[in-house]
Amino acid sequence: MVLGFLIAASYCRCSYIPVGKTKRLPPKKSCLLLVPVNIYSRTSKLLGIKKVCKTKCFPPMKSFSKQPYEMSFYNSIWVNYKWSLIVNSSIFTVLLLSNQRILTRSGLLHAYLLGLLLWCCLGFGGWSTCALFLILGSLCTRIGRHIKEEKGIAEKRGGARGPENVWGAAGSSAVCALLYGILTFCGVAKLSLLQLAFVASLSSKMADTASSEIGKAYGKRTFLVSNWKPVAAGTDGAISLEGSLAGILGALILSCWAWIVGCISFQGIFVTTIASLIANYAESVIGANFQSKWQISNECVNAVMTFTSALVAFGLGVGLGVNR
Repeated sequence: MVLGFLIAASYCRCSYIPVGKTKRLPPKKSCLLLVPVNIYSRTSKLLGIKKVCKTKCFPPMKSFSKQPYEMSFYNSIWVNYKWSLIVNSSIFTVLLLSNQRILTRSGLLHAYLLGLLLWCCLGFGGWSTCALFLILGSLCTRIGRHIKEEKGIAEKRGGARGPENVWGAAGSSAVCALLYGILTFCGVAKLSLLQLAFVASLSSKMADTASSEIGKAYGKRTFLVSNWKPVAAGTDGAISLEGSLAGILGALILSCWAWIVGCISFQGIFVTTIASLIANYAESVIGANFQSKWQISNECVNAVMTFTSALVAFGLGVGLGVNR
């Protein structure tokens, strides 16, 4: 599935501008033959490898430029509402008829609506980043599940996500995507900071899920972040070395994928990862000091964490001048 995402993303970047025209057109079917070259082109640009040949089928790698690369809201096939409806409806139907345990039925419906919004506003890049988060998050939940069940700290419903989980994890990113779509529709040019905030929001939740699930199963020593005293695994606000490393890796993977599909620049990977780690620490502080005392749900804490990560990434983007 990840390979399919990579191929589709590379095909997406084969859109072109005809001679004498100003609008970018969708990629030709023949560009499917050039997908491997496009993947190599993007990788070699990072590694500093000089190109042997140049092709006019590929757009310039603007992610490495100082000027933001904006794709036309109307002309790009990847943000067309028809493709959004076709792809999301197909996946919704397959998952509804299958015996999947990733989402509950109501959670699947809400995820379908979220998918429509993300594809219409951010195109394949934003949609696939959120889809990758869902896949990796579900895998983390299933890792060491028997250990967590023995400790009595496994996720309810076998790890299946409901509507509250969907919007608690992706509510902030949905707001960023909606703002991006509205401002693009209105003709606002520089929108890269909203994409940065979108990715940071999802990366923070990816880091939280990975650190929590891996830490509960394989964390050898768990400490409460407020006073650094040893506590049992699964305690609100507790962290472990194993879980923290898994969280950093999860945030990096999601941020790197967002860079591959063109949502953020290479420098943006570090901004979104740092923002997600800051937000995760804030979430642990809230969990240790207020969650049990004030009976705050995990979904509310997650919403605060993802919103914090988006704000931090936005601020870092402004301060450091990180742009697409």
